[in-house]
Amino acid sequence: MSSLSPSPQGQHLVYHMYLSKEKLKTVPPKDLQVFFHILRMVNSLRSTMKLHVKLKTDSDKMESFKDRMEIHFLSIAMFYEALKTLVKVLLPRMTETYISESRLAELRQLADRFANKRNDPFLRVAAAIRNKIVFHFDSEVVDRIVTEGSPTKDLLIGYARGRTINDSVYLEPSTAFFMYLAPLCPENTDAKDTVDWIQKTSITEIDSFCRLLERTAGDFFKKNGKLVQGPPLLE
Repeated sequence: MSSLSPSPQGQHLVYHMYLSKEKLKTVPPKDLQVFFHILRMVNSLRSTMKLHVKLKTDSDKMESFKDRMEIHFLSIAMFYEALKTLVKVLLPRMTETYISESRLAELRQLADRFANKRNDPFLRVAAAIRNKIVFHFDSEVVDRIVTEGSPTKDLLIGYARGRTINDSVYLEPSTAFFMYLAPLCPENTDAKDTVDWIQKTSITEIDSFCRLLERTAGDFFKKNGKLVQGPPLLE
């Protein structure tokens, strides 16, 4: 999409994106659904990832850390769900009628990667986060923090700002999550670097995935849409 252009009155204009009703007459409803499903995935992932930037650093560093990791876990779970949906539901319905041959090749390459997810460190981690931590919760994830370590040392799970514990920060089961995920990371990743690896890799992977989805949606739009310059939709 073109960059903003100043109007004669000094107001910035944007390009409104329209799907042509005339062209849509020849688009089967299922194909149109694929396009809107892709837009939905992009919006969800991009908006969630923006929270990393917009989330203000709290004076309480532990609470800030907890908040950021929760956003990462949610983003990764949503990414894996979107990837699975793309590969199993949407890709089989895509054709060169709307999507370029080169784009389909990129998508199929991603599907091949998904098919071999057990050999892919990030997809292994993403699957575990989606299936055993965020969308579902598996007891095996927390077993180790109970069974390992000193049999007599009590387990620290968080802290309260008062004796009524109404205003509290629960740090667990974060430690359990990282202990469970560490073996799924690349072999050369030290256990203490698990958090950093997950954070950095997830940002890169999700951004790359969104860019592919955006290019795919762009292919459909180029064949069925038009740009009309006008004022911002929301003032």
